[in-house]
Formats: sequence, structure tokens, C-alpha cells
Amino acid sequence: MIYAIGVDVGGTTISFGLVDKDYTVHKKIVKKMNSFGEKEEILNTILKPIKEFLSEYDIIGIGFAFPGPFDYEKGIAWMEHKFNSLYGFNVKEFIEKETGLDVYFENDASCFALGEYMNGAGKNSNKLIALTLGTGLGSASVIDGKVSDLNLWKLKYREGIFEDYVSGRGIIRIYKETGGKAKNIDGKKLEKLAKKGDKLAVETWLKFGGHIANGIDKVVKEIEPDVIVFGGQISKAFDLFSARIIEAYPDIEVKKSELMDDAAIIGAVYPIYCKNNK
Repeated sequence: MIYAIGVDVGGTTISFGLVDKDYTVHKKIVKKMNSFGEKEEILNTILKPIKEFLSEYDIIGIGFAFPGPFDYEKGIAWMEHKFNSLYGFNVKEFIEKETGLDVYFENDASCFALGEYMNGAGKNSNKLIALTLGTGLGSASVIDGKVSDLNLWKLKYREGIFEDYVSGRGIIRIYKETGGKAKNIDGKKLEKLAKKGDKLAVETWLKFGGHIANGIDKVVKEIEPDVIVFGGQISKAFDLFSARIIEAYPDIEVKKSELMDDAAIIGAVYPIYCKNNK
């Protein structure tokens, strides 16, 4: 059987998946990633598991879900914070030379959206909007198999941008605006408090969902998606914030990711199988 390798590159971990033509992950390797390491260290962390797969399986290509700024077509990294040792380096050319395979890059939110569209919460849909909620906000749409980065994080919202309210720092901001006084609070603690019935925490999560519904309203009306799907660490609190979004869009399926950590791996290999199925 032939496979493609999907790689989901994060700041602290990197995941490698062996994906078949039906977009199912058969084997997975997860390694720690030092995104502030030297170039050689980062490239070795990427290459070693790939070469392990190459020695055991018939591989037709490699797809990467990579954070930005990044030239996804050319495969050149332009990050100045995390992965700054790769700044200006052509990762695509390097990996292709080392493996002899075609290599593809796409941003992580777009790969998440494609994964859910192909084999997750958006399977059998024609139009999907995906949001990844974590330290920051990722957003993408898939329309008839074509993915687009929505860049909703920088949308003008209230006195700042959308990500100021819909992100890890956003949920803390909403908590404080709602009257919360607890120190050292974060999303995980607020989730636990809400599940224990803390009224302030419950209200905070409902307001968080309300901000999401307000911020995505324009793009939802433009795209008219069948499904809106949520991923990322904060999506684990989906049951706490989804009510306001479901109320706002009663004719659209609002769902939590079905694939979670596998979604970006699956989405990363999408262009490989598209090319090979032509």
C-alpha cells in the first residue's frame, strides 16, 4: 500500500502521520520540537521520523502544516520569533533534496480545515468554515475542495482585533470584563470552574461564544457554509461556549473537531493525493 506523510509542525511538538488515499492515519510519531533551536537541530527533528517512514513504507509525497509567516508555495520560512533560525531558508528544497520526494506546505489552520472537510466533522459537506482556538486564532474555509485562509485573527473588532477576544488571552480578557478577580487564571482553569458550576466562569464562556458569533457573522453570510467546525486547545471547552453560536446560526451545523490532532496531518497530504488522482 502507498502512503503520504503528513507533518504538523508546532512550537513545542511535531507530529508525523502515515496517511492513506482514504485520508486515514495509520501510524503516528510525535516528537518534542525546540522552535528556538539552531537550524540544524530543527531540520534533524523534522528529517529523522520522515526517514524512518521512508525506510519502511512506500511513500509518494510529504505535506507540511506549518505556522507562518511562511511562503507556502516556495517553501521558505519567514518567521522572526519561533523558528527564527530558519528565517529565509528554503525548507522545501532541503526536504526534497534529502528525500527525493515532492514536498508541499500549507498553513496549519488551512490544513486543519482540509482534514475536517475530507474525513472529519465536515465530511460530505460542500462548504466549511474552520476556526482553531488556542494561543491565537486560526481560520480557513473550504469550498468544493478549495481551501482559503480567512485571516480572521486581524479583523477589526471593537477597539482592537478579533483575536483580542477569541484566543487564550481573549477568554481571560472576557473573564476580567465580566468581573472576574482571580489571579493566575487561564482557559483550563476557567473550563474547570465552569464545569463545577461557577456562575462567573459559565457567563464568561457564553460571552466568548457570543464574540465568536459576532465576529464571524460577515464571512458566514458571504460563504453560507454547511458546517462551522472548531479545533485547537480551547475547543475542548466547546460545550461551554457553543450555545451562542448555535443560536446565531440555527441552519448551520456547528461542531467540534472530530479529528483533533490528526486533522492538520490529514489536510497536509491533500495536495499529494489530488495530484496523484488526476
